[in-house]
Amino acid sequence: MSKRFAVIKRHALRWLLSLIILLFFILHATGIVEWSFINALEHKAYDVRLELTMPNPVDNRIVIVDIDEKSLSEIGRWPWNRSVIARLIDQLFDTYQIDVLGMDAVFPEPDESSGLKKLQALAQGPLKDAPVFLERLKSIEKTLDYDGLLAQSLQNRRIVLGYAFTSAQDGTSEAGQLPPPTIPMEKVSAYHFSYREGKGFAANLPKFQASAMTGGHFNSVPDPDGIVRRVPLLFGYKGQLYESLSLAMARIALGADEVGLEFYLENGQSSLENLLVGNRAIPVDEELQALIPYRGKWGSYPYVSATDVLQGRVEDPNFLKDKIVLFGTTAQGLR
Repeated sequence: MSKRFAVIKRHALRWLLSLIILLFFILHATGIVEWSFINALEHKAYDVRLELTMPNPVDNRIVIVDIDEKSLSEIGRWPWNRSVIARLIDQLFDTYQIDVLGMDAVFPEPDESSGLKKLQALAQGPLKDAPVFLERLKSIEKTLDYDGLLAQSLQNRRIVLGYAFTSAQDGTSEAGQLPPPTIPMEKVSAYHFSYREGKGFAANLPKFQASAMTGGHFNSVPDPDGIVRRVPLLFGYKGQLYESLSLAMARIALGADEVGLEFYLENGQSSLENLLVGNRAIPVDEELQALIPYRGKWGSYPYVSATDVLQGRVEDPNFLKDKIVLFGTTAQGLR
């Protein structure tokens, strides 16, 4: 009898231990309870899988126009005046015939570096009765309106302006103007899902956002170990959803007019499954984030110096033709 009891006790302990472990993982998987060491294991497993499956060859469909050290040496320190940015955009579309341009930079304040504002103050004050000065100012006014030049270069082109949402720690101020929302919340209010939400934003001047095709946020969410493994494709702000810079660029390149959400319905409950762009479905998590399928290490996409584009020194005239271009930087201190 004692032997049988010992066997039953041993099996009961095994079953109890198995049930505890099962409950442990169910609670973690459903998000009721989170254990940091399991998250760390999941992150490491994802890193290993990426290392083993990354394609590594350079993807020539996307090109980075780089504000590199060479560009800073030739053009000057960042930020450059807006007439330079306007000429760069004109070069990319008119000379090199790119397809889509994404700006990993924000222009939230007026550019007064030309001195136009001071000249206009003179024209309205001490020199208001100086016809030669007034005539000369009138002839150069447009060329000194650097913001006007940039706004003109943004028009009627497939350009996505970048901006950032801020957290409560960063402040709740609103600088610049947001683009129109990607998905008005009333379209998906019948479904239950969560999303990351901004408390403020740093965006572009209204004249720039009105001139560009659209805008996209470049917020990222690092994991506790500091590595960025996922990106919020949609961010919430005051009841509306706004697309990321990468999503907006992909949507425009694919010729899709809008973004949708796909839900799985079971027993009256909705579960977010995918984000829809045209005929493509992108798996997302419960906060509208997608894992980043890194292609490889630095250099997985071609780079070209911004100053070479500006000066027309890109050797192969077809290097940028019909490409998706991201304007960004590798320069120390700007990243």
